[in-house]
Amino acid sequence: MMEKNYILIRYSEIALKKGNRKRFEKQLISNIRETLRGNIKKIIRYQGRIVVIVTDVETAIDKLSKIFGIKSISPAVYYRFRDLEDLLNFAADYFKKYVNNRKFKVECNRVGNHNFTSYNVKKLLGEKLSKYGTVDIKNPEIIVYLEIRDNDAYLFTDVYKGPGGLPIGSEGKVLALVSGGFDSPVAAWFIMKRGCCVDVMYCNLGGEIEEYYVLNTVNKLVEWSNGYNTKIYVLDCRTIVEKIMENVKSGFWLIVFRRILYTLGERLALKINAKALVTGESLGQKSSQTLDNLYSAEYGIKIPVFRPLIGFDKDEIINISRKIGLYEYSEKVPEFCAILSEKPMTKSTKEEVEKEFKKVEEYLKDIKIRVYDKLSIKNRLVDLEKSLKTYGLGDINLNEYEIIYIGKPTGLLNIPKIRVMSYTDAKKYLSTIDKNKKVLLVCRSGVSVYDLAKEYSMKGYHIKAMDEKTLRKLLKDKIQQTNQQLEQQ
Repeated sequence: MMEKNYILIRYSEIALKKGNRKRFEKQLISNIRETLRGNIKKIIRYQGRIVVIVTDVETAIDKLSKIFGIKSISPAVYYRFRDLEDLLNFAADYFKKYVNNRKFKVECNRVGNHNFTSYNVKKLLGEKLSKYGTVDIKNPEIIVYLEIRDNDAYLFTDVYKGPGGLPIGSEGKVLALVSGGFDSPVAAWFIMKRGCCVDVMYCNLGGEIEEYYVLNTVNKLVEWSNGYNTKIYVLDCRTIVEKIMENVKSGFWLIVFRRILYTLGERLALKINAKALVTGESLGQKSSQTLDNLYSAEYGIKIPVFRPLIGFDKDEIINISRKIGLYEYSEKVPEFCAILSEKPMTKSTKEEVEKEFKKVEEYLKDIKIRVYDKLSIKNRLVDLEKSLKTYGLGDINLNEYEIIYIGKPTGLLNIPKIRVMSYTDAKKYLSTIDKNKKVLLVCRSGVSVYDLAKEYSMKGYHIKAMDEKTLRKLLKDKIQQTNQQLEQQ
């Protein structure tokens, strides 16, 4: 059995670069070599094509399909032919099992000096294969392909799409401001597609539980960063949020926070030699993303701010998020930024924003930064998951716990056993209880209560944290279990 351990790689946009084509091809080959390290035997370069010989085809296809600059890939069988008759005999023998009792079509792409044309190959091979199947150019059930370069022939039946674009590393470095939701990771993906090395800056507003979900999303995003070891900068911005809410007029909270993101991003970008910031803003999608507010928030920022999604609506962004494999991670990220959304202004001036920003600018110097790369982010996620299982997100018996809901319940939690408190009141209450009493803290996203549960657990209390969705499921399961027990009686 002939193995398809040759993979034919096509690119399109690179081929249009004329004078710079060799530089882009060299970068693409470098990215391929780096991505397939340990799985690659040889790289062969032809005009407009790259061929890699690998040991594990399935793994190679999965990784190559996430390398920017690649238009499509095909696992192929290689044959060095003597003449046209030799090629046709080999191809007919190889493809007969694929076309057997099926409608088929032959495609041929040829480069080199030959005494035959691509049309000759398609016509003559079609005739040979017609003993096994039926030629149908308009509605084939299968297409068999030959790629000919001089006397090298590659035979294949499958074509897998690549992301296209330009190879990462061909357009310099940028810094993406990522929250982990749907928009900003998609924006970072689009800039990667244009050949940029993308580092990530994430402002942590909700402690470890938010960091866990955001870094899960970022970890998935950097699977596309083939050819570059993305750096992830995690900034602890919880104190800044408190200072905004204490000192800034409520209508400016979110706009000033956006200004802070730009400012922190610009300062970090200058340190790491990034040439621009990247954000996930879509014009008019939120009150802080009106034209007036974007202008006011960005005023004074001296490096470019790229907004790849500026003309996209939410549905389009979510569809792209699904397509590139980020949706299931982004949808779990809690919207902690909602604390800044009290009566937001839709129109502001740069003078107003600057005045409010000055009230909290001094606190930016105290922000702590942690740095991860593709490997260390995985280690951080393992540590976070262990911590979350200790203080929250683990299995618990509701009968053993007093349940306290922090915030405003959404309806179902109108149950006598559940007490509703503010964050401040809950903190005071926890300080008065016996350390052996078991308490379950719940809020809509689970973000606010997790850090509180961890704080008191580390003092010796029996406190757990949970989001509202998980509590709903546990309550539903508990009711179903009780009903089943009653039926059995």
